[in-house]
Amino acid sequence: MLLLLGVGAAKDDPRRGTAVPHENGSPGVRSTYRYVGPTSRTVPAHPTSHTFPAHPTSRTVPAYPTSRTVPAQPTSRTVPAQPTSHTVPAPRLQTSAYAGLSAGQVDGAYDGVLEKQYVVPTSSIIPAPRLQTGTYAGLSAGQVDGAYDGLFEKNRLWARQRWMGVQCQQDPSDAWILQEILYDTQPDLLIETGTQNGGGSLFYASLMHMYNPQARVLTIDVQPPHASKPSYFIPGFCQRVGCRNATDSPLWSQHVQYVQGKSTDEAVLAAVRGAVAQARRVMVVLDSLHTFENVVEELRAYRGFVSRGCYLIVQDTKLDRLRHHPYAKAAVHEFMASPAGGDYLIDRSREYLIYSQHHDGFLLRR
Repeated sequence: MLLLLGVGAAKDDPRRGTAVPHENGSPGVRSTYRYVGPTSRTVPAHPTSHTFPAHPTSRTVPAYPTSRTVPAQPTSRTVPAQPTSHTVPAPRLQTSAYAGLSAGQVDGAYDGVLEKQYVVPTSSIIPAPRLQTGTYAGLSAGQVDGAYDGLFEKNRLWARQRWMGVQCQQDPSDAWILQEILYDTQPDLLIETGTQNGGGSLFYASLMHMYNPQARVLTIDVQPPHASKPSYFIPGFCQRVGCRNATDSPLWSQHVQYVQGKSTDEAVLAAVRGAVAQARRVMVVLDSLHTFENVVEELRAYRGFVSRGCYLIVQDTKLDRLRHHPYAKAAVHEFMASPAGGDYLIDRSREYLIYSQHHDGFLLRR
């Protein structure tokens, strides 16, 4: 689905036919400036006619030590702890071990993999980036990726992220990739299945507005945005940070059209065809019910709407790994192996940040 945008969180409540999230340095030292020069210099005597006393005929500037050692600070000079009233505490997250690693070790291992990569230019599409992904802390890059997924879901981080004050359920790495795709391809119409609270729609609309003030987002769900809010609410979170409603933003009324219904119903598809007929370039994001059957059905129904050189993005392919069952990723592979997927390529170059909740879900129409 949407750290960054109804988007990157797991949503698959079959009762409603819409996507709903699943639970699942040392102290500063004053610099010393030294005079560096000859160890002695001679100052000529002033004329005797002056009334000033004569300066010494010579004086010596003592040489500084050749080694520039800064003496250690006294141990007694400690910085007192800040009063707790001045400190904003970190969220109380569950950080138990995953794959034998603590949250800190997962973070460090991810950093190691990220910093060792070879970044492929965005113009080189389709091939996977040539990354150096040796093991870190005994884990492969895939294991680090999976361990982070576990922490992300257990702490319900998808419910904490906000865009322009609106909760949006997109991992920050994927949000960054999505903005790159939008700018690179510049669709004037984005079709989104799975509105949820509208945070993803607002994210797309605000980015598209910057390159095309006339761009539109058509978002589809079986229930309106305000009805989805309780499904991912963390008690006390919005009261503390001040969440906003997506529909209150001027960008919503200017750029977003909400269509109520199941994404593959004929009445909904008719509305989509009408919007596509007025667009020059079209992109599709599938982020509703993430079951294998529904994603396959959506892929077949929406594949023809995407413009050549634009993307059809299947979100939350991570569910296959998290639930050990065929979900969105298996649906992508099923689609790509069929004649219906012949116009598409899986663009793994968009996964250069290593972690993604949409692995193999960036489909480029050729």
